Order: sequence, then structure tokens, then C-alpha cells
Amino acid sequence: MKSKYIPKIFKEKFSLFLNYSYALFFLLISILSAIALLSFDINDNSFLTSTSNVSKNLLGNFGSYFASFIFYTFGILGYLIVMFFLIYSISVFFKKAPNYFFIRLLIFFLSLVLIPQTLIKFELDIKFIDSLETWGVFAENINSMHDISYINYLMSATGLILCLTSQNIFSLFRLPRVSLFKIFENKNTENLSRTKTKKEPIINNSIKIQSNSETRVNNSISDDNELKSNYFSPSLEILDTN
Repeated sequence: MKSKYIPKIFKEKFSLFLNYSYALFFLLISILSAIALLSFDINDNSFLTSTSNVSKNLLGNFGSYFASFIFYTFGILGYLIVMFFLIYSISVFFKKAPNYFFIRLLIFFLSLVLIPQTLIKFELDIKFIDSLETWGVFAENINSMHDISYINYLMSATGLILCLTSQNIFSLFRLPRVSLFKIFENKNTENLSRTKTKKEPIINNSIKIQSNSETRVNNSISDDNELKSNYFSPSLEILDTN
């Protein structure tokens, strides 16, 4: 069936249904990620440990494997993954979802490795899961490769910018575009409107024309009256001569 035979209202309803389904899908991922991370137990069967005991994770073995990978890689910043999917879900719901989802997700993962570089430099540790690095194994390994403080500051600042960019946060603070050409153009038009142009005096000749026409009419009337007054009717004696 060609699309031209489908009613427009049906297309709009179907597009709205797809948009809501897409938003609910990412919202579900955010909720499941939060459940898996919050119910993680280091003693569960996962990438870090192997046991025959029943997993205590609310999502079972899948949840324990997922959480162990996230915490091992990104440390405590792994909780920000819940925020990433939640913000993306809200953006889709309001039809403002940014493009290139998987590229943005990779950039977000990279930012989680770069952001804690300054915190590692100052040896800031937060109570976290035993036998796991607070900021993730990748961030710790990158920090051990150098001993220059300015590199840590630069990487943390870069990571923060990448984190905000991956979630399209900067679009919320987008300033309106201002064209300098239009500003100067408006000023020039205002100056031109303010300058008064000297107008030449307009001579009204209608009064003279009207007066001349009136005098002509009056003269013609007076001439007719004079002719009438000078006219003499013939006498009756002329008739008697015959």
C-alpha cells in the first residue's frame, strides 16, 4: 500500500506512537541499569568472581555481569550511565533527541575515564565496593602513565566538556544568533528616518485657474446681457409699407 493512500491523521498517530515507544525504551534501559547497579553484590557470579551460588542481583546473572563490567571499567562514575539514558529518554519524548546515539554513547564512556583524572591526582577516594578501584581501572592506568598535574587538569576539563556534549546539554543554553550586519542596517534606516528632507514649496494654482475661469464666465454673461440690451426690435411700420 502506497503512503499516499494512508490518511494523514493515521500517519501522525503512528509517528507519535513510535516516538513514545522510543522514549519508553530508553527509559526502561535507564531503570534496569539503576536496578542492576544498585543491587550489585561482589560475591555474585560475574566477570570478577565465579560462584555457584544464586545471584542476589535483582536482574539475575545478567544484572550482575552488567554491573560488574560497568563498575570495573568506570568505578563509581558508572552510576552516571543511568543519567545518560534518562536524559536521552526525556529528549526523545519532547522530540529533541540528538543524532548519532552510539557515537554519543562512546564519547560519554570516554568522558567517564577522563573526568576523574584530577581527583586521582589529589588522591580523593570515596568508599566504594571492596577490591574495586574507586574511579575505574582505565582511569587509574591512564593516571599512572604520567606525573604532570596540568595534564590531569586538561583531561578532566576535556572529559567534562565531552560528557555535556554527549548528552546535548549545551543546546539548552544556546544563545540567539545576532547578525552585526542587521544591527548596523537597522541603525542606518533609523538615522535615515530621523533626517528630515527639505521639501520644495507647492504652489497652488487651482485658485487662479478657478478665478480666471469664473471671470471668463462672468464676462461672457455680461457680453450677452449687453447684446441683449443693445438689441432693438423693428417697428410695426415696416409691415404697413407693403
